This record gives sequence, structure tokens and C-alpha cells, in this order.
Amino acid sequence: MKLRVKISVFSLILIVVVIIALGVSLYFAEKQLIIKEMNDKEKTQSKGLAEVCRQAIITQDDLLIVNYMSKIKEAEGVAYAMYVSSLNNIVTHTDNSFIGQEYKETKDSSVRDVRSPVLQGGNAHLGFSMKYRDEKIGETLNKTRNLILSVAGVSVGIGVIGSFLLALTMTGPIKKLVKGAGLIGEGKLDTVIDVKSKDEIGNLAQEFNRMAQRLKEIEKMKEDFMSSVTHELRSPMTAVKGYVNLILDGKAGPMSEKQREYLTIVRNNTARLGRFINDILDLAKIEAGMMEIKPEPMSVREVANEILTLLKAISDQKNIKLIVDVPESIPQIMADRDRIGQIITNLVGNSLKFTPDGGSVTVKGVEEGEFLKMAIIDTGIGIPKEYIGKIFNKFEQVSEHKQKVKTAKGTGLGLAIARGLIIGHGGKIWIESEVDKGTTFFFTLNKKGGGKDGVRI
Repeated sequence: MKLRVKISVFSLILIVVVIIALGVSLYFAEKQLIIKEMNDKEKTQSKGLAEVCRQAIITQDDLLIVNYMSKIKEAEGVAYAMYVSSLNNIVTHTDNSFIGQEYKETKDSSVRDVRSPVLQGGNAHLGFSMKYRDEKIGETLNKTRNLILSVAGVSVGIGVIGSFLLALTMTGPIKKLVKGAGLIGEGKLDTVIDVKSKDEIGNLAQEFNRMAQRLKEIEKMKEDFMSSVTHELRSPMTAVKGYVNLILDGKAGPMSEKQREYLTIVRNNTARLGRFINDILDLAKIEAGMMEIKPEPMSVREVANEILTLLKAISDQKNIKLIVDVPESIPQIMADRDRIGQIITNLVGNSLKFTPDGGSVTVKGVEEGEFLKMAIIDTGIGIPKEYIGKIFNKFEQVSEHKQKVKTAKGTGLGLAIARGLIIGHGGKIWIESEVDKGTTFFFTLNKKGGGKDGVRI
């Protein structure tokens, strides 16, 4: 679940819980208030009856109490009204059949009896219908409940919008940081996170920008160092190679077979060191975004045949069969011929290293829409699944390969360079492999070009 959703859900749940708690509290508080108001009203009415009874006794005006009783009888919710004298006799009653009888207190749950004393003696009684009372309380509470629900609904709606905006405000800068981290991971060290908030996230963004700037400086120092060192190595290596060739050609006079053997070893290792220096320079250019891609019409089939011809001497040593399976019908594509040759050389060379004697390496090509899909298929020892995601990293070599193929030597840069050059051509590269059965390197090339300079890996 995304952080924004978590914050929104948590905020919404908190708002709902608070609204429910407030709503329930308000509902029961309102209920108690309504009951108290009704009790006070009934007590006031009972006192009013007691006062009328007192006035009627003082003025000896029986008509006053009779008229009042008639009015009370018509009032909603009143079950009865009566005046009981100090001798416990019913002097007057809304129901004339009770007048003159002795008052006997009864327990009736359907009626609430409210009494008030009369100063001249006795009590005034008002009986209120509990059914009517409950209905009135219910009506009032229903209105209150509807009002609470309406307010709660509006509050929840506002809460939803507020929680979403809060989550958006909080996660927006975080998403920028995540995106920036991804760009840094892709090698785009000039990435700057634009977060202007003054809180902890803003401080984190500032530290992130400082880190990216520092990484950029370190990367520049490394690139300058690599370029400087390789150039400084290339000059003396070229001189050594030249002099060794002159000696081997007999320009410095005759030599023994032992001397020739030693000088041949020096020349071979000089060539190997030269290839290593060239790989470092190419990788440094790719990482610095300085590798030039010069597209021109070219035939991948021709380049594949040329490369496999050059590598035939190596394959013959292990009796490995080299196959070109690129149909002649595939048209020329727009690509850098030299760089495509370098890609095929690196991939086929890698396959030759890890293919046992008597195996095969095939260069295959098929058209897929606007792309040319190439595959380097070998019958080698395969790559374990846990290494497939790392195989294109610089200096990455599978330890199990080293144990199985003792003669395999390399710089660990060939696949990284091939990947950078393919990306530079606007293509992509991936691997399918099964241990002890072989590996297939797939890569695509846009037939119309699509290459670009300055691609970092």
C-alpha cells in the first residue's frame, strides 16, 4: 500500500472515530437535556394547577377550578388532573367519576404522576402519558440524530478532502526524492530535488542535493583519474610494443629461440594490456557521456561474418563452431559500424570463453517491426539466476565460471561496454540462460537509427 493511501486512510479513520464519539456524546447529552426540559415543564404545569386550586379555595370559586380542569383535559399528553384534599379525598378530577372518592396511590408505568402541594392543604396531581412523552422525546431525538448525521457526513467529506491534501502535501516531496534517487542510480548525478518546504522533508531534500553534488564531484574525479592513467599507460605501452616488434622482426640483430619465445610472451601480454586500456577508455567515455555514435547504412550480416572470421582462430583452438544465422533479406540499418562490430566481438568473445570444447556459438538476427533483434546463442556452462541481474556491472565475473573454466580470462568490462553501446544505439539488451545448457544474449537495434551520443550507464 502506498504511503499516500496509508496517510489518507489513517487520517480518515481518525476523523470518523472522532466524529462518531462526538456524535454519540451529543446524542445522549441531547436526550438527557430533552428529558430534563420535559420534567421541568411538567413540574411547572403541576405547580400551575396547585396555584389555581389555591386561588379557587381562597375565593371559593368552584367554577375557576372546573374551567381549568376542562382546559387541562384537552392538553396533549395529559392523562388526568386532580386535586386531593388534606383528608385524602379527591375534590376535583378531569374524570368526574373519581370526585368524592378516597385517593389511593397506584403504580401505573404508562403514566407519570407529578404532584405539587397546595398551601391550603392537599396536593395537585397531573398525570402525563409516558407513550406521548416517549413519542415527543423520540421526535426531537430523530431531528437531532438527522442533524448530527448531516454534520457528520459533511465533516467526513471535508475530512476526506483534507486527508488527501495532507497526504499529497507530505508524499509529494517524498515522491520527488524517490524519483531523484532513481535518477542518481541511473548515473544522472546532476539531478536536483526541488523541495522548498522548511520541515524535515525539506532538510532531507537539501542533504540529498548535497550528496548528489558530492557524488558528481567524486565521479568527475574518478573519470579524470581513469582517463589520465589510461592515457599515461598507453604511450609507454605503444613504445614497448613497437620495440618488441622491431626486435622480433630481426631489426636489432639475430636472437636465440629462447629470446624469441620470451619476447613473444612480452608481445602477447602487451597486446592484452593494450586491450584492457582500450576497454577502460571506452568505458570511461560511456560513463562520462562522451561516447560518439556515428550512424551510417550498414549490414549487420557482413559485420557478423567479419567478426566471426577474426575470432575463428580462437574458436578453432577449442573446436567451437561459429555460425552466422542472419538472413540476407534483412536490409541495411542505420548504426555505427565499428561500434556494432565491438558489441558482437564482446558478446561472442564472452561466449567463446565459457563454451566447452566442441560446442557452438551462433549469431542470429530477425526483424521485429522497426527493430532488428539479434541473439548470441552459445552451448556454454550457463549463468546462475542470481548473477543474471549483475552480469552487466563493471568488473563483474561469475565466481562459479572461474572455477569451471580455469582458462577464461578477461577484464570484466566487455559486457558493460556492450550494454552501453547498445543503449547508445537506442536499443536494449537482456539475457536468458540455463546452467549447463547455455546462454543467449539478446539485443535490439532500431533499423532507422535512434542512436544518441552522451549515454551514461
